Amino acid sequence: IMTGVGFLGAGVIVRNSKGHHVHGLTTAACVWVTACIGAACAVAEWQIVVLGAFLVLVILVFGGPFEKAIDRRWPGQGPTDSGQDTRSTTRVPSSEM
Repeated sequence: IMTGVGFLGAGVIVRNSKGHHVHGLTTAACVWVTACIGAACAVAEWQIVVLGAFLVLVILVFGGPFEKAIDRRWPGQGPTDSGQDTRSTTRVPSSEM
């Protein structure tokens, strides 16, 4: 189950043409966690189902505003939406990879 759902989740992750922005990570995570909750339903672990569904709901509802609040509090600490690459320009020789 995990391998198949992981494969499906990977299919919803897309990267823009320049490779700077990745979209679909939340959707892929939701696909995976939905399968986990479904597996818990299959074995009648209702406490895990209710707790898992509640945690997913809380994270999805409050995660975005929390992330934006952190970004406002500490600007420039993470990736930006400006399309600029914020990674270091230091190159690692291919022999060290």
